[in-house]
Amino acid sequence: MRFGAALLFCLMSIEASAQEFATVTTNAPIYAAAQETPTPLRVAAVGSRLRVISTAQDWVQVEYNDPVLGRSVGWVLLHYVSLGSHDLQPIDLSVPEAQPALQAAGQPVAGSPPVAMPLPFPLWETSLGWSFLRVSGEFLDTNSAVGWNVSVAGNVSPWLGIVGDVTGNYKSESTVSDDVGMTIYSFTGGPRFSARTAASAAVPFAEFLVGFTRTSLDTGRVGDGASSTEFTIQPGGGVDIGNQRVAARLSFAWRRVFYEGSPTNMFRFVGGVVIRR
Repeated sequence: MRFGAALLFCLMSIEASAQEFATVTTNAPIYAAAQETPTPLRVAAVGSRLRVISTAQDWVQVEYNDPVLGRSVGWVLLHYVSLGSHDLQPIDLSVPEAQPALQAAGQPVAGSPPVAMPLPFPLWETSLGWSFLRVSGEFLDTNSAVGWNVSVAGNVSPWLGIVGDVTGNYKSESTVSDDVGMTIYSFTGGPRFSARTAASAAVPFAEFLVGFTRTSLDTGRVGDGASSTEFTIQPGGGVDIGNQRVAARLSFAWRRVFYEGSPTNMFRFVGGVVIRR
C-alpha cells in the first residue's frame, strides 16, 4: 500500500515537472477553435501564463481562467506566446475583456479620439455664365456691354486654385451715318483663394488675374476700323452656392486696361453655373 502511494506521488511529480506553459508576449486573442474569427473569446494580456494542452502547426491549445466561466479551453496562435516548462505554482490567469469589433470603415470606434478627416474639394471647376461690362466714364459709348464668360480652375488644395478666364462683351449703336459695333475680349489667369468649409454650401472666393484685353471697333465701312491688345489686371471675387457637383456663381471684378495714353477702368459682373468634378 505504501509502495503504491509512493509510486502515485512520483508519477504526479513527474507530470507536474513536465507541465508546459505558454507565456503571452503580445496581447493574444483566444479562439474557440484553431481558426481566426472576427470576435475572439478573450484577449490574454502580455505576461499571462496559460497551461498548454496541445499544439497543432501554428496553433496552441491552452487552458485559461475566464473571469466569467472559470477554467476554460481555447486556442491561440503560436507567434503570440513563448512556450516553456515551469514548476506548478499559483498563477494569475485573468484576462481582460475582448476588444470590441472594429466598426465600419470610416467610422471611429466608440471612445476613441476623433480622427481629423481631410476637407473634400473639387479638383476642377468649370464656370459658364452671362457677363455685364460697365466702363468708367463714357469710353467709346461701351457702357452696359453684355456678353459671356468661361472660367476653368484647377484646385491644388481646398483653399487655392489656378484660374484661366475668358470674357467676351459686345456693344453696338446706330448713328445717322453708320452702325458702330465694338467687341472686347479679355484673356486672364492667376490664383484664386476660396474660403471653403466642410459644412457650408456657400464658398466665397477672391482672385487676382492678369492678362490682356483685345478691343475691336467696326464702323461698318471698309477700311474704317481699329483694334488693339493691351495689358490688363483684374482683381475680383464672388461666391459659389451649391453642392459638390454643381453651384450657382455671382462674381464682381474691377478691370484695369492699360490703353496707350488712356488707362481705363472697367467693372465686370458675372452670373453663371459652376460644374465641379
